Amino acid sequence: MSATQLVAAMHHHPDAGRIEVASLFKTGELDVDLLERAQLHVSEVLKRSPLVAVEIATYRTNLHSGRKEAVFGVRSDGVFIGHYAASAFRRLSA
Repeated sequence: MSATQLVAAMHHHPDAGRIEVASLFKTGELDVDLLERAQLHVSEVLKRSPLVAVEIATYRTNLHSGRKEAVFGVRSDGVFIGHYAASAFRRLSA
């Protein structure tokens, strides 16, 4: 997947760019297909269930899209899985 294709496929969550809103998100659905097409490792746990618990970890500027976005710590069944940028999620909710 080229950088242009990756940017086009990324999800945009405008509210995830605001700390007062992003800190309210508690669950998310990771886009497993997007992660795999970007040739990133996707654990078997996420393949079985992309619905995860999220907690704001930090903010960063996405070097591909140029947008400032939240990075979330992700847990599945209480086990820490890793950190994912907001653009990797199909949806985020409180």
